[in-house]
Amino acid sequence: MDPWQVIESIEGPRLSIPIALVAAFGDLRAAAFLQQAAFLSSRARESDGWFFLAQSGATDSRGATLFAKLGSWQATLGLSPDSQLAIRRKLRGLGLLEEALRGVPARLHYRVHPQKYLDFLGGELPPPVSGEPGNQFPENSESCFGETQNQGSGKARTYKSTERKEERERTGLAAEPVDNSESKGKTQPEGKELDSIRESLDLNKAQLGALLNSCKAAGCSLQDVHASVRTHLDKQALQGAKAFAYLKACISENPGRDWTHKARRDAELEAQAATTRAEDQALASAIQRLANAGSGGVEVTRKNGSSGRLVSAGSGLVQVLDELGRSLGLAPLHRILTDFPHLGEGR
Repeated sequence: MDPWQVIESIEGPRLSIPIALVAAFGDLRAAAFLQQAAFLSSRARESDGWFFLAQSGATDSRGATLFAKLGSWQATLGLSPDSQLAIRRKLRGLGLLEEALRGVPARLHYRVHPQKYLDFLGGELPPPVSGEPGNQFPENSESCFGETQNQGSGKARTYKSTERKEERERTGLAAEPVDNSESKGKTQPEGKELDSIRESLDLNKAQLGALLNSCKAAGCSLQDVHASVRTHLDKQALQGAKAFAYLKACISENPGRDWTHKARRDAELEAQAATTRAEDQALASAIQRLANAGSGGVEVTRKNGSSGRLVSAGSGLVQVLDELGRSLGLAPLHRILTDFPHLGEGR
């Protein structure tokens, strides 16, 4: 056999990793993963950069698309699913990698924002994503039903999370029984929530018990799981056996996922919205109060005990006067409210 052919078969195909990535991470594997994810995002522009690639599986030289030919992250980069998970956490923590469950059935998709990637290549280190360190997004498996299809084609193939199943079997979690004595001690509100879930999804008691068993093994709450996927259940009108199969698969194929993430994020957004509404209301009250006071303004007392007056100057500005009526300059009203919050209180 021609030696050059042997070398060619060994050396190709290869990845091209920018040295800037390697230098920034100090980790060749993370640099390779990010480079490949950025490249694949650029090849999925019709879906705004979102793409699917299985965690493990063989390459397929006859695949209809690039993604099908690559087969999986493991086949492309030689990284095990556990190694991928550690790298994904690191990239998500830096805000460089986005993940989301998309499609029906839901599969884990990835995206690299092009401008963030280019900025990072240019040496601009992004701030860490707020929340749990390196774990802003839940640990999703690739599909709640354990099925995938070739990217961009209608040809379906079966995907089995063998490594995850073996891990659960090794740890004994898969066979852990439900402690019925614990369920007897549940509070009434929790029991009502479970009854509500069972009725809304048309589940029988055996199906509800099986789901509770799966949740106990996975260390999660059925209420949290249901709240997280309720929109999909409603949209697809999943009831009875179909709803049971979907929830069962989501629980078993997402070990370690923080199912409360969406609820906590919604609560954070609502708290932010409430704060914004309160600030807007205070600003509106202050504007009205200054307008009613006219040129005489509103008397205020500073922290040092000296008095002064505030007079509306229009356009969100306030003229600040000292105790003798001399102008001390203009200031934005929203900053004045920080020092004199009572100005925004309703009168």
